[in-house]
Amino acid sequence: MIKSDPWSIFKSVLSNPLIISVIAAAPFAYFKIGLPGWLETSGNYLAQMTLPLALICIGGTLSLAALRKSGDLALSASLVKMVGMPLLSTLGAWLCGFRGAELGILFLYFGSPTAAASFVMARAANGNHELAAAIIVITTLLAAITTNIGIFVLQWGGWI
Repeated sequence: MIKSDPWSIFKSVLSNPLIISVIAAAPFAYFKIGLPGWLETSGNYLAQMTLPLALICIGGTLSLAALRKSGDLALSASLVKMVGMPLLSTLGAWLCGFRGAELGILFLYFGSPTAAASFVMARAANGNHELAAAIIVITTLLAAITTNIGIFVLQWGGWI
């Protein structure tokens, strides 16, 4: 059973690996403490591997049964994320006067796939990590189509 009292929620937030990383890095950023060159180089190599590795791990945990079970919900959430949000946010930004590169950046910001870190967060919070994995996979695949179409339409209309 998952506890939902404030102390349990506070402990689960503080034990989350992403939160621990941010707390550990905060003093370095605040005091502008640089890292040794070898550690920064190693960190950059690791950072370049994280997204492909995360997607491989998510793909490995994704089962076809789980995908079928959450298929309709995952597909509808992914369509809202990859079509609805970019469309509405870009239209709203255009109505507010955004043009050119700023409008294109806003479109790409709202049209980017769901972050792989959401799987980690869902799993750490004892949430539906299978649904999160399905949404990540679907939005990552859809991004190749929707971002290209969106940029094409924005260029064709002369808005960017």
